[in-house]
Amino acid sequence: VWTGVGASVTGASHRRADKPNQDAIEWHPKAQAGSSLMLAVADGHGGERYVRSGDGARIAVGAALGELRTLLEGDLGFGSPGLSPKSRFVHEYLPRRLYSAWDRQVAAEEEANPLSGEELALAGSRNVAYGCTVLAALVTAEYLVYLQLGDGDIVTVSDEGSASRPIPRDKRLLGNETTSLASDGAWREIVVAFQPLVDAPPRLILLSTDGYSNSFRNDDAFL
Repeated sequence: VWTGVGASVTGASHRRADKPNQDAIEWHPKAQAGSSLMLAVADGHGGERYVRSGDGARIAVGAALGELRTLLEGDLGFGSPGLSPKSRFVHEYLPRRLYSAWDRQVAAEEEANPLSGEELALAGSRNVAYGCTVLAALVTAEYLVYLQLGDGDIVTVSDEGSASRPIPRDKRLLGNETTSLASDGAWREIVVAFQPLVDAPPRLILLSTDGYSNSFRNDDAFL
């Protein structure tokens, strides 16, 4: 039985610069424990170009949960028994579907509330204005799914207390560099993992934006 908990707070650098919290977090089911649970977090980019990145992050977590719900509840129509259709959906379809859902919803939001001339001059394009990362996980009694684009951390903790990453860190992401939903072909950068549950599940799964791990002395201290 899984229970979701979460919080989002404004980081010290944002408080000093009087900038809003641009992270987003959502999970389902919200109010009760269950045999399955999905959770997503997103980090809106803080640079001046990303004038609506907080909105982009909010849209990203909604899009991620929507696609994970399709995986959990939908008839995927691949005609294979067992977990094979779900694994195929995750590896072959989930990244592109998530990016398409985010792009479509960003376009609809921008159409309803167009970028001002000043905002467009800063961003250069609609998607850059809404740029963000996204991380998500789905846990069920039969399998686990992890998804990551950009910096941030997904960490699992075993019953014995050992912490590990189901998706290795992207060694290209140094300093403030990150992959982003704002990039052309961003779906190609989304990393996914599908794990049939054959042994005991993790005791804890943590998803966090990079501000959490960056508050520790080093990665070993964070883990």
